[in-house]
Amino acid sequence: MTSSLRRRLDRQTAQVAYEDVIAVASPEVKSFADRLTRWVDEHGWSTEPTDKGLKLLTGDGVYVCRFQPTLENVEVDLRRFRRRGLDAVADDLASRLSDFAEADLTERSVQVPLTGIDRRWDDFFEIFLPDYVAEVVEADRMGLDPGLGQA
Repeated sequence: MTSSLRRRLDRQTAQVAYEDVIAVASPEVKSFADRLTRWVDEHGWSTEPTDKGLKLLTGDGVYVCRFQPTLENVEVDLRRFRRRGLDAVADDLASRLSDFAEADLTERSVQVPLTGIDRRWDDFFEIFLPDYVAEVVEADRMGLDPGLGQA
């Protein structure tokens, strides 16, 4: 997707409710959204609609990632680690996310295609996300740049 098309989609969806976006989404995106909602409910997490999708928050309110249905990806923000000087942690997490995407993902906010997560659902939700949350909690415990643990 080109950057101009992405900006146009962002402007068009900025005022659209999450439910409306899902209603017109592809069958693959709808299926992912349903599966994601069930997983969140089963694990005691919560969601918060945003202008681009749905934030995932742990039961303790720690922001983890954002499902972006119009872009067909899940965005994982690594800036919280880079801002704290934890580049090695961010690089490790980015490398692990690259495995899901089957591409090099080195951006500050990594956008992982839904297809990559769908193929390895359990690895992403049962292994990667708990590790990610543990790193956020550890950085918060160390007192590094407090407040960033909440997106």
